[in-house]
Amino acid sequence: MSSTAQQIREQTMRPLRELGFVTTDWLPLPAEPGVEGEKKPPGGVVRPAEEIAARFLALLATFAWASAPDELSPVVQSLMAENQLRNVMTPEEQVIVDTPKAEAVDEYQETVGWRLENMWPLAWALQLSPTPVITGGMINPEVTESIVHVFLPDFSVTISGLVEQSTLRTADEIVPLHDLFYCAHNAVRSAQLGRETVPQDFDPMLDGGCVHERRHSLTWMLSPGVKWEETDLST
Repeated sequence: MSSTAQQIREQTMRPLRELGFVTTDWLPLPAEPGVEGEKKPPGGVVRPAEEIAARFLALLATFAWASAPDELSPVVQSLMAENQLRNVMTPEEQVIVDTPKAEAVDEYQETVGWRLENMWPLAWALQLSPTPVITGGMINPEVTESIVHVFLPDFSVTISGLVEQSTLRTADEIVPLHDLFYCAHNAVRSAQLGRETVPQDFDPMLDGGCVHERRHSLTWMLSPGVKWEETDLST
């Protein structure tokens, strides 16, 4: 049975308060699962599994191109060609994968790791990883390991194969997690402006960046028809 918007928000606020997050009182309630709405947060309709799998692989290819060893260049290129990933990449991602690999590593390796934060909720939605969390810093090796098994050792995974081996979570599962990250993101934004709205051991920039990137994926999954780079991340 679907939870009401108010129930979802109450479930969201309990752990946030316990952790020490302070959010704005007037944040709109989440859309109820299965209901598509125009107001923010986005409607509770989940986009197709094929789109989620394609976005996951586009992020993977971008990350790998700017971080993996040179000898993996052919298999990363094969992954992109086999799945026609350029068609679903953002302009920024296309620039990265079009850059000669050695140059891409030099220029983008320090920042491309954020793609792993984006990948985590997508993998979770496909039931390939543990539930994303709002604390604890950047993605840890155990979670990364739960994700990478889908494409190792040779990056031969396909969009259709990924969908076949996965079971897409329902809106009943995704909407509540999105609301948690949506509200946490509001506290992060306030903390980045100098307010005391996050736990004392929470870095507004580093930890807040993880919340931002994970929230990006959750919001995008609940925004059918919206491009990745046009996802509304306002709070």
